[in-house]
Amino acid sequence: MYKLQRTLYANEYRKEDPTYQPNPFITKEKKDIKSNNMTIKTYVQTIHKDALKIIKTPPKHRPNLTLDEKAALQDLRDDANIVIRPADKGGGVVIQSYQQYKCEIMRQLNDTSTYRKLTYDPVLAFQNKIQQLIDMGLQAGYIDSNTAKYLLVIHPIHPVLYTLLKIHKSSHNPPGRPIVSARGGLLEPIAKYVDYHLQDSVKELPFCLKDTQDLLSQLRELGHDIQREFIFATLDVQNLYTAIPQAEADTYIINELVRFPIEQLYKVAGQALSLLQEVLLAFSPSSPLLPSARSLLDISRLSLSFARSFRFTNGTT
Repeated sequence: MYKLQRTLYANEYRKEDPTYQPNPFITKEKKDIKSNNMTIKTYVQTIHKDALKIIKTPPKHRPNLTLDEKAALQDLRDDANIVIRPADKGGGVVIQSYQQYKCEIMRQLNDTSTYRKLTYDPVLAFQNKIQQLIDMGLQAGYIDSNTAKYLLVIHPIHPVLYTLLKIHKSSHNPPGRPIVSARGGLLEPIAKYVDYHLQDSVKELPFCLKDTQDLLSQLRELGHDIQREFIFATLDVQNLYTAIPQAEADTYIINELVRFPIEQLYKVAGQALSLLQEVLLAFSPSSPLLPSARSLLDISRLSLSFARSFRFTNGTT
């Protein structure tokens, strides 16, 4: 109810400006939004009264579980010797022994080419580096104060690693698809910010498929161009995120960045280069953001070189 009321009041407050575009990167304010619109107030009060009636009215339905079945489910939930997780595909539910589940996670973490065990907590150091980068972007005019506040997490939580079991590959000893739950973590807002600005560019790639429906739509467009001799094939890539060819990813991002005005490239690249080098040194070799940090460092070097060359040869600043 509170969320509905706040949304209505906010829309009422913003409708006076037809050019208003909401900033997706803004920390939600906790203060209430006031409105004198009696129509909205009456509507909210009516909905509130109806909601209270529903809450106070006892439910008129019979449970579909017996007491014994409820007790059995509760016992399974409280059993520390098993792990209950959704399957990676197919919508099934997997019950696995905790020891087997732990062994699969440790098997992946023991891959020293991808992960490294830390002897200290690097969150504070990363937080300071991020603060410096945000301050630099704010001073250069690339982000506003609201975005700067959004990007910095003051009290981050530690991300949690878990796996979804691939029972479609093996039912006895299924491998796990690793997932890092970073909601509320230090890098969550930065990841959203980068994803937001790269989405349009990624969708323009000729080999990008949005989903299954997009694939079917493109196949329909081919129509009679598909011959009987054609062979359709798919690739199963293991450890996708650690196997992405970094050089090719750099090329695509660089091509996108060179669309920026030359003076912006020259200004931001020179200031960020030294700080990015420090950030790169601070990253653990097992960090999933290490390839992105290296890419950003290489991009800054290239941008600075390109901007300087353009400046000196064309007299542009």
